[in-house]
Amino acid sequence: MKGKQLYKSSENKIFTGVCGGIAEYFNVDPTIVRIVFVLAALLHCFGVVIYITAVIIMPEGRVYTDEDVENMKSANTEKSSKSSSSKKAKKTSDSDFNSHFE
Repeated sequence: MKGKQLYKSSENKIFTGVCGGIAEYFNVDPTIVRIVFVLAALLHCFGVVIYITAVIIMPEGRVYTDEDVENMKSANTEKSSKSSSSKKAKKTSDSDFNSHFE
């Protein structure tokens, strides 16, 4: 399974989605990231260079269709039902084990 990946946001987007993508990656408010970029641009002009570099380098974020969301939900439901059935089996075996020594 892949870890977290940095993408341009398709939901928190004003210009290109760079600040929204960074905010989603770090789980912060996109407004904070935008303010940091503006301050960096005003103070040292590094914000502009970093933003343009990010626009070029960062991949586009994936837009999920309703079908994708349904597939993810059904996959999560299958995983949770499998794990709950294995927990039930474990509880049964634990009680059998304990009853054997009583």
